[in-house]
Amino acid sequence: MYKGDIYLYKEDLSRAEEEYQKLLQMKEPAAHAWGLNRLAYVWLLQGKYEKAKNAWKQGVGLAEMVGQDSWIARFANGLEYVCLYSGDFDEALKYCQMAWESAERAEYQEGQRLALYGRARALIGTKSMDKAQSTADELKEMIDKGLFKKAIRYHHHLMGLLELEKKRYPQAIKYLESALALEAYGPLSKNAVFLDSLALAHYQAGNLDKAA
Repeated sequence: MYKGDIYLYKEDLSRAEEEYQKLLQMKEPAAHAWGLNRLAYVWLLQGKYEKAKNAWKQGVGLAEMVGQDSWIARFANGLEYVCLYSGDFDEALKYCQMAWESAERAEYQEGQRLALYGRARALIGTKSMDKAQSTADELKEMIDKGLFKKAIRYHHHLMGLLELEKKRYPQAIKYLESALALEAYGPLSKNAVFLDSLALAHYQAGNLDKAA
């Protein structure tokens, strides 16, 4: 898996895919699960949404078979993520609920945070701004009570999106820049979501040089 991750960090998606495919040939359920998860991310980055979705659905089935709630949460968060990318916001909400329930059973806090983050993003997508704000507030409360304070980046991103909807561009840009500065995972997501949001904020604010 780690060799595939190195290729992914180098943006060599084809060689990363080759390495992750090898995990699917292993008998251990954990190896198979990681292979499906990583392959789905590769296909997501390539814009192959249906392939990514199918891989994460297979992952949910595998996780249910071996009784791993934390895995279910990870795969459901992946499904929510690809639905957000493709604009299927109602379906994203369904997977957010699956992720939340599974992460809660597993006491998997990052899964719970991601489920709330995804739910708020989907609600913004459906223009349910009051519900999105309430969910963002719930996420902030959870982060404030937890140990991983850098997770506040999720809340900052949501607040940036909400300010963007209100056309309050300076406030949106401030939140989004803060979210990007706290991003910890790098190449797997390539900060793409945060960068795209920040670029959109600059574009809508008329800062075309910064939007490029």
